[in-house]
Amino acid sequence: EIGEFRDAYGRRVSAKGEAKARKLRMWQKRVRMENPRERNLIQATVAMTTLAEKLNLPREALEEATVLYRKLLENGSVRGRSIAYMAAASIYAVVRRRGLPRTLDELAKASGLGRKDLARCYRTILKEAEIQPPVPNPRSYVPKVVSKLGLPLEVEVEALKILSENSKSMVGRSPHVLASAAVYLAAKRLNHTITQKQAADAAGVTEVSVRNGVKAIEETS
Repeated sequence: EIGEFRDAYGRRVSAKGEAKARKLRMWQKRVRMENPRERNLIQATVAMTTLAEKLNLPREALEEATVLYRKLLENGSVRGRSIAYMAAASIYAVVRRRGLPRTLDELAKASGLGRKDLARCYRTILKEAEIQPPVPNPRSYVPKVVSKLGLPLEVEVEALKILSENSKSMVGRSPHVLASAAVYLAAKRLNHTITQKQAADAAGVTEVSVRNGVKAIEETS
């Protein structure tokens, strides 16, 4: 349970952090009092709120995930499954639907949950909620890769231009790979020195994948 309003180092938290802690404490007290379904929803809401904050997601995305989880709870899809996993998977379903640049690996790391089981719960949600997963657009991942590499805005603009001009190379390829390959090529064109490994690490993919992505883009240029 949340006790003293202090961080992991024993330092007093900020006013904003204290307000958040008070709110979480209130939820914890409510969990003990409400019926099983309400307890489930409250626990899931706490988990999704924490995860959304860690991933810096917009409030609208959190609200949409909460509505989705409530729907799953009401139709019995959560029964017999981990609240933590279904809550995190609900967040991921909304992230995918909104085209937000967050990967399953990032969600797994931020939530401390296993990627394999998280993916399984995500597939369950797609089926139970009858959601058609959108095809990810590599353009949405470009700003994040550029930011992680500490490159200027001109590289982002050039990378987006490369992707727009080489749409044929995108068919059947990972959006993360294409984004990192485009950033690598853009940086190279603008005389910013980065390696394919650095581009790969920034996107959370392998160096070999980026090399193949670069080759695919160059072949269609």
